[in-house]
Amino acid sequence: MSEFTDLTTAVVHNNITYTIRLGWTGFSPLDNDDGFWPSNDPEDPGYVLPQHYEQACQQARQRYTAWSNDEWYFADVHIDATMTVKLDLYTDRQVIFTSVAIIGGVESDDIENICCLATVGLLPNAIEYTEQLINNMATLIRG
Repeated sequence: MSEFTDLTTAVVHNNITYTIRLGWTGFSPLDNDDGFWPSNDPEDPGYVLPQHYEQACQQARQRYTAWSNDEWYFADVHIDATMTVKLDLYTDRQVIFTSVAIIGGVESDDIENICCLATVGLLPNAIEYTEQLINNMATLIRG
């Protein structure tokens, strides 16, 4: 499994381009202790009721096998915001806000689905946060 993908999706809102990037979490599901692996311990994040334990273990093994074969993905989704600032009549500069919104540990068998979920679920937060950053910068610049 690669650690980063070039797959990006760009959305433009109010002359700001929001780029959705996928970064692989960098760990194997074997290392994941946040509920990927079923547990009988009610204190563990992966706790399942005893009557569902065997089925949950089988599903986890299937996802692990799919992950090993690059058929299942665990990704971190980052959204960057890029805007162009006009300095004077002839000079423009790009301002890039990296990772204005991040969600970690998204899993799916479809990379496009991860991007779609990020667009619907994460993009509104990225837009709101970026607009706050821009307003704060403008306030600082104006003094």
